[in-house]
Amino acid sequence: MLDSLLKIIKKNILRIFDIEYFFSIPVKDFQNNIDCKKFLVKKIDYNDLDNFKLFFNERGINYKKTILKYLDNKDEFVCLIVKDLNTNNVVYSCCIRKKTFFEPKINKRIELKNNEVFFTDAHCIKEFRKQGLHSSMMKNRISYCYDNDIYKAYIVIQAFNKPAIKLGKKLNYNFIEYFIKYNSGSISYYLKRLINKILLKDQK
Repeated sequence: MLDSLLKIIKKNILRIFDIEYFFSIPVKDFQNNIDCKKFLVKKIDYNDLDNFKLFFNERGINYKKTILKYLDNKDEFVCLIVKDLNTNNVVYSCCIRKKTFFEPKINKRIELKNNEVFFTDAHCIKEFRKQGLHSSMMKNRISYCYDNDIYKAYIVIQAFNKPAIKLGKKLNYNFIEYFIKYNSGSISYYLKRLINKILLKDQK
């Protein structure tokens, strides 16, 4: 009981103070191991907009602006998507940034040279999680870099995101530095969640 309670407290402290890890990713070639009978992996195009219904349900209709930004600025963004072949819905999306930009998560300007990129905005629809899509698509992004003569990729991962940290260890991410950024407004939200979890555990 005490052990699981300490884990909950630790995770919520990491959320409240928003500890972010900054990594570089070794670029190499990977085989595509996505089930081609169930899923299609492709670069996004304007015809795919109508297939983002599940994303708009989960992330809000304003996410359409983000997708349009990727489509309208192909010199800066590469967006890879996974479509469910049964429904044609987009169930996974991830982005590769190719130009220098300011990253508010770590309050830092990410300087990208000609052959460097930044991985961001990876999201899997809830019902399609735990099917290996994230790890497969991370390898697809790295392979994209390999095929396009990009020699270095960077990524920021939140400290509480244990599955992403675990995948990073498996793929030999190189730790660069960490950042602590307090999220105004998040402390009350996460403390309420923490208290609710504690109360629920006491009721069991």
